[in-house]
This record gives sequence, C-alpha cells and structure tokens, in this order.
Amino acid sequence: MSNASVIAASRLYWQLGRWEDLAAIEVPISTADAMSDEDVELALYKSHALFQIGEIDEGSALVRSLAAVGISRSLILESLWSGAQSTLARIAMLSGNGKAARSAIAAAAERSGGCGDGEAIAEMRARNEWSRVKTPSGEEFEHSAAQRKLFIDCGGFDGCSALKFLLSFPEFDVVTFEPNPAMWRYFTDIPTQLIKKAAYTYDGSVSFRIDAIDGTGSSLVESKKVDNRGIMTNEESPLILAPCIDLSAFVERMATQYDKIVLKLDVEGAEYDILEKMLEDETLSLVDQLYCEFHHEKMDIELSRHRDILARARAVTHVEPWDSHYSVFKLAPADTEEQLQIRKRIIKDIKRVRRNTLKLRW
Repeated sequence: MSNASVIAASRLYWQLGRWEDLAAIEVPISTADAMSDEDVELALYKSHALFQIGEIDEGSALVRSLAAVGISRSLILESLWSGAQSTLARIAMLSGNGKAARSAIAAAAERSGGCGDGEAIAEMRARNEWSRVKTPSGEEFEHSAAQRKLFIDCGGFDGCSALKFLLSFPEFDVVTFEPNPAMWRYFTDIPTQLIKKAAYTYDGSVSFRIDAIDGTGSSLVESKKVDNRGIMTNEESPLILAPCIDLSAFVERMATQYDKIVLKLDVEGAEYDILEKMLEDETLSLVDQLYCEFHHEKMDIELSRHRDILARARAVTHVEPWDSHYSVFKLAPADTEEQLQIRKRIIKDIKRVRRNTLKLRW
C-alpha cells in the first residue's frame, strides 16, 4: 500500500472510529525534520487509536517518542484533546445520549485537521460505533449486570483508575485504597468507596514516603526512589505513618460477596510483597483479572524475584499491565480548568449509566 493510500485509509478509520484497524497501522518514527506531515499525522492518529482501545502504555510511549524527536508540543496536545473528545463521545453513547456523542465527535474532528467536516464525521462515526456499543437497555448489558462484580483499585491516586475502569465496565462496584491524604479531595464525586489506607500484607500501620513533587511515586518501599527525576531524595521526602490493610484477607472476604473480582495494583513497589502473600494464601486465584504496574526497574529487587512472582501470578490468574496516568482521566497534579471540566463530564455520564443499569450498593 502506498503512503498516500495508508494516509487515506487512516483518515477513514479515524472518521469511522475503527480504532483496532487504525492502531494496527505501522508508523515510521525518525526525526522531526525527516518526518513528513503525513507521517506525523499518521503517528498522531495511531496514538489516538491506542488510547481508545485501552493500550495506554503503547499510546503513551508513542506520544513520548514524538515529543522526543521534536514534534510540536502544541500539535501533540491538540491530538490528545481530540482523543479526549472521542472518549467523551463513547461515554455519551453508553448513556444513550446521541446528541452529546455527536457533539463530542464533531469537537474531536475540529481538533484533528485534515479529517473533514465535523458534523458529517459525527453522523458517520455515530452510526458506525452505535452498532458496537451496548446501551443500558441492551440485552447483553443487562445480562452482564446480573452478577455482582467488584473492581479493587489499589493505589487510587486521584481516582483516574476508577474512572478509566468504570468507563468500560460501569456495572462494577468499586473500592479504592489510597493512603496519601493529598489525594483524598479528588474522590468527592467519583462512584467508588474510598478507603484511606494502604493495601499491604497485614492490618496495622506502615511507613509511607510521600512524593511531594506530584504524588505519583509515593511508596511503602524504602528502596524505591520516590521522585524518579531526582529533584528530591527519599530522605528529603515527607514520611508518614499510614494505616494499612491485609489485601489478601480483604480479597478473601470479598470473594464471598461477589461473583467476579478484578484487582488493580499500582502501589509503587509494594506489589511484590502483596502478591507473594496472596500466592501463599491462595487468594490470588480468587481474582479473575489482575492489572498491575510492576516497578522492579525503580527499586532494589532481584530480577529473579520479579520474574518468579510474575510467572506464579500468571499461573493462577490473567495478568495485564496498567497505567492510567497518561490519560484523559488524570487530574492531579496540574488541576487545569480544562482537565476539570472533562473529568466532571466523565463522572456525570458514568453516574448516569450506572443509574440506568444497576442499584448502587456502596
């Protein structure tokens, strides 16, 4: 296929919302001077598609690659904003709001130059995606809501993970563990039960080092660098005594109440102690899906231990990577008005979908 044909196909995939097809296209990355306008356009389309299908790590890596070779920051931000509008369109479809979905798609098109008329694209993509989105009254959606399902969010940060998960699975109950007091204010309107404790291996309290720069690296593990950029050393970072909970025992209790459990661990190095105990207690097998961000490259841990725990975990449950920080769902630490408005709309529409599909139990 010629380059012109690839660009034409990519534009059509974007217009129709065929994200899997768009994400599969190969993208050449070189330097800003060497990349043609079409190459840059194609790369931005692909990053957009990767985020839409949940391949956050790959999408984030592509965006960082574009920034590293000198692609305009404003161009990248425009593309990310367009992607945020596509996400909002999907939320609106899930809640049965066709007008809001079309409006968001048109806004996305306006931020993606070269795609064509925004209103025409909105009509075309809405018709194409609507057939693939099960609305709250759909038979398949009602069937999935018949079972009790729980998403356990460990290392909740500012609630971005809960929002990311609920966008795709609004029928789940959600409980979030987050020990950093600076993050608790972000959970006011999110439909999750916030437990202001650290998920760990026992009930009690534990030393918790806080990342005072942006909060993302806060950790229970002394050997892990809290601020990976080197602005502050661990010794300079605040240390508090945080309450903690035995996650293994908590999962065992929840398994008596729920038919399906999905566990997310983004606990900045504590995942190894937690998973070892859950494997010893045979409670990891109670988890139907484990999403985990592993931090072996940022802490003092033998690579053999990392590989052993990962292999043992994969033997008893499905394990997938997780990263919601580079996404439309993240608010902290910038707290911009634009981010806040997007987040409010996401929360509002998720709540509407949940009201239409199940009785809240938290």
